[in-house]
Amino acid sequence: MEKYLIAFLLSVTISANAKNIKGTVPIVCADEKEFVEAIVSFDEEPFITALSKRDLGNGLLTPTSLVIYLNPKTGSFTVAEKISDMYCVVAMGENMKPYLDKENKPSKKGT
Repeated sequence: MEKYLIAFLLSVTISANAKNIKGTVPIVCADEKEFVEAIVSFDEEPFITALSKRDLGNGLLTPTSLVIYLNPKTGSFTVAEKISDMYCVVAMGENMKPYLDKENKPSKKGT
């Protein structure tokens, strides 16, 4: 999993201007066996699941499954999307905790 993290971080290319963020963020995918081995190595378990849709480049929205895995003791997490028989890591990190900061909550106006 560490090799995927390094590859993921090194390959992220983002360009930004004042109003828009544009760029390409490669997503690392693996078959179920390899993905489960990585999740188990971090002692992460499914925490949140959701149905999602993604444009896979053909202009059509394809149904996918989104899962957030969490290790509640260490705070490590992985956000993965299951597309067909592959699991794709959308994000991973540490220090996951409930959002309780009401002062920095986005306003309803979007500002």
